Amino acid sequence: MLTYKFSADDVAEVRFAISPMGEMGLSLRVLRAPRRFPARREIVREMASGLRPRDLETLVSLVDADLRTPDFLNPCPVAPVAAFENELQDFKKLSYEHYLRDLRAASPLRASGRLPLESPDHQRLVGEALESYWDTGFARVWPRVREVLESDVTFRALTTARSGLASTLRGLSSHIDYSRNSLRLAVRDPRSCEIETQGGCTTLVPTLFTTRVSAPINLTGAPMLLYPSRGTGALRGRPTSDHRTALSELIGPAKSELLRVLAEPSSTTDLAGRLGVTPSAVSQQLRVLAHSGLLTRSRDGRRVLYVRSELGELLLDWSR
Repeated sequence: MLTYKFSADDVAEVRFAISPMGEMGLSLRVLRAPRRFPARREIVREMASGLRPRDLETLVSLVDADLRTPDFLNPCPVAPVAAFENELQDFKKLSYEHYLRDLRAASPLRASGRLPLESPDHQRLVGEALESYWDTGFARVWPRVREVLESDVTFRALTTARSGLASTLRGLSSHIDYSRNSLRLAVRDPRSCEIETQGGCTTLVPTLFTTRVSAPINLTGAPMLLYPSRGTGALRGRPTSDHRTALSELIGPAKSELLRVLAEPSSTTDLAGRLGVTPSAVSQQLRVLAHSGLLTRSRDGRRVLYVRSELGELLLDWSR
């Protein structure tokens, strides 16, 4: 458990930001373990389709068996939407000592087989591979990814305006809790740590490539957390008629339609209005879908919001 202790002034410094380098770094998790990210495999294959085998091997070697990536692949964005070119230049300017520290902190890592990971030559190869990843595929897909991430940030801003920052923070993930100026993150890191932010700006970064919540390995810098973005289903195409029919036959037309529209968190009342049915009818279907693990639930004030789970994304991915 990682806990950030905020002062009253720190709460006012919480901000949202988007990092293309961070998305690239975290997308390497999908290349390393595609079965762990069934709803992301298609878009990452598209992003990486133009990479040379050597560049692909170099990048995947940065991800360890527990899917940890070095902090230099997840920079804290300095603008609301950082520019990849600036983030890449910052990486290339890293001292070798900084590079080596981040690399070792994310160990154990596997060597590429051509050059040791711990060498200035490998740092250069990583920079070249990151640039190639961007130029050959990621840049083409980035506008679609950016649109999803910006939509998520807009939704969080509206939630904050309507219900306050505490509600927004709790709604980022079921692995986040916030109360009494303490932000608690159930990260995979086995360390248990409590940090007083002491006036630092806390940056919240939406990403397509985490299913829980993530934080930097090195916790001495300004607080940053990465949380799963909403709306990943928008990155895929329209369902085929055969599989759409099969999904309807499998779980029923009402549940199938609910699963499709729940790319973004919605309440029973919202869904009833959109679908033109009674809230009680929607509630019955939502209860079955949630008990089946196809939806997750979170509370926003007095409302309960539903959204597709990873299992729901996988089932819908099959129907496309």
